[in-house]
Amino acid sequence: MTSKINHAAYDTIADIYDGMHQSDDELDENDQITGLAGYEKGRVLDIGCGTGLFLEYVTPDDYVGIDPSPKMLIKHQRKFPVGPGALTICTTFEDLLPLPEKFDVIIALFGAASYVEPRGWSRLPMFLRPAGHFFLMFYAPDYVPKTHEAGVVLPFHLYTGQPEGVHLRMGNYDLVYGRAAPPSQLVEKETA
Repeated sequence: MTSKINHAAYDTIADIYDGMHQSDDELDENDQITGLAGYEKGRVLDIGCGTGLFLEYVTPDDYVGIDPSPKMLIKHQRKFPVGPGALTICTTFEDLLPLPEKFDVIIALFGAASYVEPRGWSRLPMFLRPAGHFFLMFYAPDYVPKTHEAGVVLPFHLYTGQPEGVHLRMGNYDLVYGRAAPPSQLVEKETA
């Protein structure tokens, strides 16, 4: 199931992307959002990791960042070299194959979740550990991202399907977050 979105558009802005989001308000928002994402420890899957914003604020025990833009990942790897406990993969969430170990936290920050096809979110449980949680940010329906507004990335359709979870509006984003089913509920479902 390959995404129909032209992700290559972000290749064109990879070299200037970080500079596009440096106002004091944006930096304060970055700090607030990374705190809300709820990382304490464990393995993180960063969907649409771009140039590595999450890693500017948090140092995970084990990190996998995915993004379909090779040039954004090159910037990411220059800022945060890959090695033990850190990996980046050039792929969409829809095309990501299940990895040997599941994740404690799955994030998609600052609109990255809007680029995942709605049916792709049905795959979320196969990547999340039973006690894990997810924190996803979708563009609000009336918001035009700065990259699109400036004409740097041509506007294109963004998917709006959102998975089950708590939904909350925060500024230009719809936040969706939740936990995997507790292990006791998983055992009950399997034996029922």
